[in-house]
Amino acid sequence: MRTLQFVVPGAPVPCQRVRVAKKRAFTPKKTDSYEDLVAWHAIKAMAVARWPRGTEGRFDVALDVYRVRDAGDVDNFSKSALDGMTRAQVWRDDRYVIDLHTRLFLEPERPRLEVTVVSRP
Repeated sequence: MRTLQFVVPGAPVPCQRVRVAKKRAFTPKKTDSYEDLVAWHAIKAMAVARWPRGTEGRFDVALDVYRVRDAGDVDNFSKSALDGMTRAQVWRDDRYVIDLHTRLFLEPERPRLEVTVVSRP
């Protein structure tokens, strides 16, 4: 088993619904930017942990979401975090995440997302 851990500082952003304009679907800018931020921190952690990109297998994920205010659904916070990690190629596809634990906390003084990923053999 391998473990990857990292922290994304700043207010976590729940995934917003895809929007449609002029017959084209797009992800809202706020969600897209946050997923890029998660990916950037994941890539940095992967380099330190020597975690191979696009790893196949099964994964357990623990997310601790420290929010500024009591808003946002647990599934939407999870979705933006998992999508960001997919962008970073922590795994080939987030369908390989077989165990997901997400906890929400209020911490306006130091909002952040704490991530732990464990790859199973």
